[in-house]
Amino acid sequence: MTEYDALRDAERLVRDIVIESEAACNPQRGDAEIHAVNLAQGIPVQVSPRLSVLLRSALWAARMTDGVVDPLSADDADLDEASTAPIHPLPTYLDVQLDGETVLTPYGVSLDISETAKADTVDRAAAAVARDLECGVLVRMGETGSSQLAVALAPAGCDPT
Repeated sequence: MTEYDALRDAERLVRDIVIESEAACNPQRGDAEIHAVNLAQGIPVQVSPRLSVLLRSALWAARMTDGVVDPLSADDADLDEASTAPIHPLPTYLDVQLDGETVLTPYGVSLDISETAKADTVDRAAAAVARDLECGVLVRMGETGSSQLAVALAPAGCDPT
């Protein structure tokens, strides 16, 4: 923080953003919204605006890395032609459809967007603190070795004194 007096307010803002993201897509939470998407198995599901943004971010990362960053769950890694029903082609991230706040995932797959959601959340938190509290901030989320960092500066025109 560039403004020590804003630390408590910044912590509250970051905590609220993290809670919102975890409620949307943390696979360890039984009440996370992502489970409704994963259980739909080929049926369109209406999702919250937050989950829609997180899914869009995960799909963008998959496209930019040609699938190296993959939103399909690692549990689905052993899907192959033999384990997939013949009427369904082998699914990939390219088969996930997102139209506004409606998502359609292929039959037989689950999404795990934890890592891209972490990056998106830390970026959003840093931007919110800088914007709302008009100060510079560095936000770190995660454990050493697998953490995400984001830096945001106070908006132009703010007096840093």
